Amino acid sequence: MKYSIVNISETEKGGRSFVGISNIKDTDKTRIVVPYGFQISSVVGIEDKDSIDQLRRYVKVIQKALHTYVAQREEIDFSKGMNSPLAAVNIIQDYLSMGSFVEFEKTLQESDKGKINFRQTIKKIHPRIIGGGFFYDSFITDKKLVVEDNLIALIQGNIINHFMSHGGDVLFGRSLVAQVLFVNLDNKQEAHHAIRLLREEQNNTFNSRKQNLIRWSIDYIRGLLIPNYEERGEWNYAIVASSLWEIIVDYVFGNQKKRDKTVYGTTYRFFDIATGKYTEQGSSTEHDTIYEDDEYIFIIDSKMYASQNDLLTEAILGKQFGYYLSAKKKKPHKKIVNMLFLPCVDCERGFQSIFIPDPNAPKLLDPDKMVFLYCYPVNDLIDDYYYGRKRIGKIKKDFLSFTSSPKIRAYLDERGTSF
Repeated sequence: MKYSIVNISETEKGGRSFVGISNIKDTDKTRIVVPYGFQISSVVGIEDKDSIDQLRRYVKVIQKALHTYVAQREEIDFSKGMNSPLAAVNIIQDYLSMGSFVEFEKTLQESDKGKINFRQTIKKIHPRIIGGGFFYDSFITDKKLVVEDNLIALIQGNIINHFMSHGGDVLFGRSLVAQVLFVNLDNKQEAHHAIRLLREEQNNTFNSRKQNLIRWSIDYIRGLLIPNYEERGEWNYAIVASSLWEIIVDYVFGNQKKRDKTVYGTTYRFFDIATGKYTEQGSSTEHDTIYEDDEYIFIIDSKMYASQNDLLTEAILGKQFGYYLSAKKKKPHKKIVNMLFLPCVDCERGFQSIFIPDPNAPKLLDPDKMVFLYCYPVNDLIDDYYYGRKRIGKIKKDFLSFTSSPKIRAYLDERGTSF
């Protein structure tokens, strides 16, 4: 089996394109869409162990990112597609950790051992009277029997097989097959019938595992019932590139104990002249990542762009300068470094450039009011996130190295910065 790898262009929607696993229209083939800057061959065969392992880590990173708070807030960004990827992943994880769902039914049987059902024994078994007492040769006992091909196990197995046949095998680096009777989930009539049966089971059980499997199964099957390819989309397992980038950067480089995207945000209000009161207050602007120590505050905004010209807008730089002013007001004794974090493509890892609000009048402005551009290799960052590696402090180390270079040092000194 071979996978087609598509690397999104730096010009596509400013990082708002989807990345993940998708189907190729009108074929049974699967393609993997990766962020701009991700280094891998355009076609990867299942025999290419290194590349398959790299794809497996990449898809697991998407899986991990989808469970974070940021991704959950933007569920609309990744839930569109032919099915619910989170539902499928949850079902597979349940299967791998606990096996196929087993259901029991309670039966009564006549036996000389087992848990005695005294009420039924007295009702149905005639005892012998010996020495004025009652003696039972056998009893009615309760026994649990495994229900063969129970509904939940049947649907669980078919969802696993369906998802695996549509790119899910990349998630584990191998194909997973559940041995169950086939149910055609792509058949609209069978899918509707399965949902009806699942809802009946849902109303008659208090088993938490069973309830979860039913909920995930219904979510997955409902995704398959979206009328056609154009409406349900091509995606099996996806997240917006910019959301993935933001989540990974924050995990690897941020050091907030509890993430707060508004700690240095700006809030705007309306002042009603007639009443002399503030009448409305908008929501705060939100930065992506904060690294802060006793001396520095690094305000990091993650951008899935390649061209520096795409960043030279008021929408982007204006917000960054707003964060700077807010941080300076709250922590005037600290050095504040404003920075944009980009994928590293055809460039050195680390700080690259400086954006300033008015290069023609630097001495009339706050000399520290500038935005630095920082680049990092996509593959390295994905591996950092996958292996749980924190790079706290690396930003500061790279910054000190960058600002100590002769050319940059001369510019900063001429401008009069505190760096």
